[in-house]
This record gives sequence, C-alpha cells and structure tokens, in this order.
Amino acid sequence: MGEVTPGDYVLNEEGAPSLVKWCSPPMWRQTYRVGFSDGATLIADGEHLWTTLDIAARSAISRQVGDVPQHWATWKSIGRPIARDSIGDEESCTFLGCTKPVAGRGLCGGHFQQKNMGHPLRPLQHPCPGAQTRTTLEISKTLTKGSKRRETNHAIPATDPLDLQTALLPVDPYLLGVWLGDGTSAEGHITCALADREIIDHIEEAGYTVRTRIIKATTARFVVAGLRKTLRLAGLLNNKHIPHCYLRASSSQRRALLQGLMDSDGSADRRSNQCEFTSTKERIADGFYELATSLGIIARMKEGRAKLYGRDIGPKWRIFFTPPFVPFRLARKVSRMDLAGPRKTLRRLRFLTAVEPNGWAPVRCIAVDSPSALYLAGKAMIPTHNSTVASIMALHTALYAPPPALVLLVSPSLRQSAELFRKVRGFLDVMPSHPRLVEDNKLSLQFVSGGRVVSLPGAEKTARGFSAATLILEDEASRVLDEFNMAIRPMLAVGGGSLVLMSTPFGARGHFHDAYVNGNQEWKRVKVTAHDCPRITPEFLEEERRIIGDWWFKQEWLCEFVEALDSVFSFELIMKAMSDEVQPLFGGVFVG
Repeated sequence: MGEVTPGDYVLNEEGAPSLVKWCSPPMWRQTYRVGFSDGATLIADGEHLWTTLDIAARSAISRQVGDVPQHWATWKSIGRPIARDSIGDEESCTFLGCTKPVAGRGLCGGHFQQKNMGHPLRPLQHPCPGAQTRTTLEISKTLTKGSKRRETNHAIPATDPLDLQTALLPVDPYLLGVWLGDGTSAEGHITCALADREIIDHIEEAGYTVRTRIIKATTARFVVAGLRKTLRLAGLLNNKHIPHCYLRASSSQRRALLQGLMDSDGSADRRSNQCEFTSTKERIADGFYELATSLGIIARMKEGRAKLYGRDIGPKWRIFFTPPFVPFRLARKVSRMDLAGPRKTLRRLRFLTAVEPNGWAPVRCIAVDSPSALYLAGKAMIPTHNSTVASIMALHTALYAPPPALVLLVSPSLRQSAELFRKVRGFLDVMPSHPRLVEDNKLSLQFVSGGRVVSLPGAEKTARGFSAATLILEDEASRVLDEFNMAIRPMLAVGGGSLVLMSTPFGARGHFHDAYVNGNQEWKRVKVTAHDCPRITPEFLEEERRIIGDWWFKQEWLCEFVEALDSVFSFELIMKAMSDEVQPLFGGVFVG
C-alpha cells in the first residue's frame, strides 16, 4: 500500500482494474490483525472499512438466490418473492407472489399456519439490507452471534477470477502445469502412469509432438519435442516455479495451468468434495496458492514433512480448497468432483474469525473508482473497502475553506447522516497532524479555525438557525423533503456555498428531479447506469428486469425518473392544474 499513488490501478472484488483516485499520507495508528477462516490475515486500523455479509444477509441470499450472487457487494433483497406466473408452477401457493409448494387448502405450510391461527396472510420473506459496510472495531464487537452456539457472524466472499488479458506464453499452460508436477527438472521429460495416458493426449491436442522414451510396468516417460529448449530460454530448467507472466495471464490460461498442476500432483476427496495440491518445493506451492486465489478459490496452505517408505525426506506443502469449478482434466479425477455436493456454500465465503491488537504502525487510506468501493488486499486477495470521497470533500472544505466554513451533511434520516459524519470523523483521526477541535460530539465538530461539520436529518425545522453554509451534501437526495431544500436556499445565497445532491431517482418529482432535469447550466450532472459498468452482464440485467419489473428496473439500474406505479396523472400535470396561469373555460373568474 505504501507504493500506491493516484493514477495507479488496483483490482476490485469482481477481478477488474479500478483507478486509484486519492491516497492519504502515511499515518501512525493503532492497528489490528484481522484473521480469516482460511488462515489469511490482514493488518488494518480500527476505522478501516469492510463490506461483509452477516448471518441475516447470508440467510436472505440463501432463500432468494441460493448461492452468493456475482454482485454480492451491492445486492439488495427486493423483499418480495418472484411472481407466481413467472415460475409457471400450478402447484405453488395461491397467496399472491408466493412460490412455495402447496401444503393444504391451496396454501404453503407457512401461509396455512397463518390462516389456522387466525392471522392475516402476509409475505413470508422480509427485506434484508444485504452486505453492510462496517469498521474493524465494529466487527470486533460482533464477531460471533448466539448465546449458546457462537456462530461466526461476518463473511466476505472471494474475489471473482481476475479479469486479465490473454498473455503470450512460452509454453502451453496445461503442459507447464504437468511438467512442474511430474516433469524432470533438467529435461523436457514427463513421467506419468500408463493409465493416465489421457494427460499426454491433452498435450498433443495443444500442438506438441510427444514420443515415448521409457516404459515400465505401470509408468512411462514421455519426451515433448522442443520443450527442453523452451524451458531453458524461460529460465525454468533446474529452477521449477510458476513464472509471473502465467500468474497474470487470462482466466482461461490460468485455469489450464491449474488443471495441469492438479492432474499431476492434485487429488480430490469424493466425500467432502475438497481438493488438495501437494509439492515438496515451496516456490511452486506459493505460486499455486496465488494462482488458485486469482481464480476466485479460497485456499489454505499447511507445511508438513514428506516421507518416503517411512523415511523423512524433507518439508512439503499442502494446499486445501473447495473449488467453484472442476480443477481437473483427467477423467478419473473429474469423476470424483460434485460441484452441487457437500461444502457448496463454503466455496466462496471467507469468514472473519479474529480481530486482535497489533500495535501502532503507519497506515494509508485510498479511494478507488469502483461501484462497490472495494479493492483486493493481501496475498489472499481479500475484498476490502476504500475511502468515501464525499467524506473527504466535507473534511477538506471545513479545514481549508475561508472561515467560518460550515458543512452540512444531510440524509433522509438522522441515522444515515450520522453514518456519513462518522466517516468524516474517521478521516480526521488518521490525519498526521490532528487539527485542534473546540467542539466534538456524535453529530458535529468544530475546529479552532472556525470550520464546522454538522450532520442533520433532511427536515425543514432542522435547517432553521444556520445563517450560511459553505457546502451542503445531500445523500439520497430524492428522498429528502422538498421543504428542507426550500429552507436551505437562503443560506446558500448568503454564504455563496455549494450544494451536492447524490441519489438514485425516486419518481419524477421533487427537488432532485427538478435540479437534474430542469436545472440550469450551473449544475454539473453525473449519471452512471448499469450499462456503464462493463462488469455487469446483460444476462444479469435481464434477470433483474424480470424479477423486479420494468418500473423498479428503470429507476434502480438505469437511473431514470419514472412516474409512480399508481399515478393516473403525472406530477407535473397536477401542478399545472393548480397554477393561477391556467385560464378557466367559462367566465373570467378563477375558482380555487
């Protein structure tokens, strides 16, 4: 992290590059060692942000999706089951919207019980907030849940396979994987069982000429034409390792390399569906761990002792993982895999197991250009959170704008604005030379210079009493009452301040809609739809449209200002009908 600068690129949780927009200077902070279920650890300060799935979010995903969705960081429960007619199941519950099988009297078990108890029928599924962003200290207080059986509360899904370009490689990746596992270090020879002749077939399919050198009872040594020279030029003869260019090749190339390694030195447990790779060379084991992680695999590496006929011959490294795809080409090993079998839910989830003090150390914060605000950190490529640009803007204005600067943080509720204020407070804490404060509480702070940051709910009465504002940040502005907007206009005029509105549209009405659609050229408009994000596939969007309907889809994913579902007349038409400028049809008197 110490070498990252603005303009660099890091990888986000979907494996795609994200631009680094801002970096803080190094700051001395109390740090914590965060431990994960796969043995990985990361060092972070107490205010570092993590986006996690708690038990409630994982339960909602299990009910509504079945497995961790691709865009898990931004997934939200719609709070409604899929419509019955979209399923086409005539035996489903007759309660509107329920797709559960009938248990009795045309109702599913849950609705049948509601009716028998005399309760009004209601949906069985309830909205869930999905993934939530939390600080290290907040996670430390909620690591487990339950009074008797302490269940791990927080989980972070593994990254998607890194989305990298196809590389020009000296050796076919599958062949290299097989040679690293069962090849002769000083030659282009491969030794394998005669029963596994299929491996040689795959090498020949890649365009190589292979001849048999030595045949024994159950094994044979094969010579790949031209391989020794290529390995020597690549610096691999008597130096077995995975070159860096292979670790940053395309997803298909990296998967082929993994399959070659697993066909030669890998195994699978049919009962647990867990795979294992073993090597007596630490450099190969380290390379395999990074290779597997780059493909979205959560792996765990252990060191042990290798024995041959009961004799200790040195160290060995074992890497265990439950893959989300078949990591073999060899048919006898493929037959041992069942992707729908045991441990299915563990393939993508990495659980947070410990948060322990780690002393004081220099740390940095970065802001990345990613829809989810996540980037990958550490050898295990764990998705973690970046800084919030709006919070940085608020703190910078309060500190450096001409005094007395006033920054108002506004959201529909006090809880939401307090969350934005908490982030501002977190950035203040990590500044190397902490500015002096004359006021510091849960909802506001004031510097010696006179600059202030105040968090408010978006209600008219809360805005009264402030004479001028340098900057007003409205989060979820489409849901902030218009009366509040009318109340703050005078203070913007007096202070010559700026207003920043941030929101997803919520109907074709309100001050956010008016500013975006009808505002003058003084407004700078930024619109980002789902189609602007190359990581969101057309298939995913089409499924979303089918599930939530066109109205919600246009609003949530296309950022369109659409009329309410139950509107007979548009909001603008109603307002025009109430205007004094409309001339009456009969007579000259307007009756209001």
